[in-house]
This record gives sequence, C-alpha cells and structure tokens, in this order.
Amino acid sequence: DVFDKAYRPVSGLSFGLAVEALKLGKRVTRTGWNGKGQYVILIPGDHLARSAGYGFGEAIGEFSFGSVMALKNAQNIMQPGWVPSQGDVLADDWKIL
Repeated sequence: DVFDKAYRPVSGLSFGLAVEALKLGKRVTRTGWNGKGQYVILIPGDHLARSAGYGFGEAIGEFSFGSVMALKNAQNIMQPGWVPSQGDVLADDWKIL
C-alpha cells in the first residue's frame, strides 16, 4: 500500500541520485537538455588543490579547497562552478553516462 501511494513513473534518475553518482566519479546528463554532449562532473577539492599547488590545509590558517560541479557544455568547454537550475534540481530525467 505504501509503495502504491508513493509510486510515480519517471524517465530517469532524480537529481539526488545524480549527485550520488557524481560522488562516485560518474558523469551525469539530462535527457531534457537541448545542448548535445553536455554533462556534469564533480571535481574533488583535493584535485583542485593539487592543480593550484597549494591549499591542502596543512598549515595553520591555510585554506583548503571544496569540491565543485562542472558542466561540459555544448561548445565543448568545461565550466567549473556549475550551479543547477530549479528545473535541473526538480527533474527526473537524469542519467549516468
């Protein structure tokens, strides 16, 4: 009964499940996006720190890097710091590439 009341057909993953996939190192995309070849990745903070050459947080008062989502857009440019829209967050058409 609980399942039947909660059941709703969807065409893919929720945003929450897409984020979980990102945390596992997967690339995710939406079937509803107009731009071809777009996808999102998660860039871990330690990767950013290594590429910048500092920010590992070992020294007193030294900052560390947080992880960021990045969008590979239709123009083949990786855009770090991507922020999902309300439509992206509420969509159920996410899929793992």
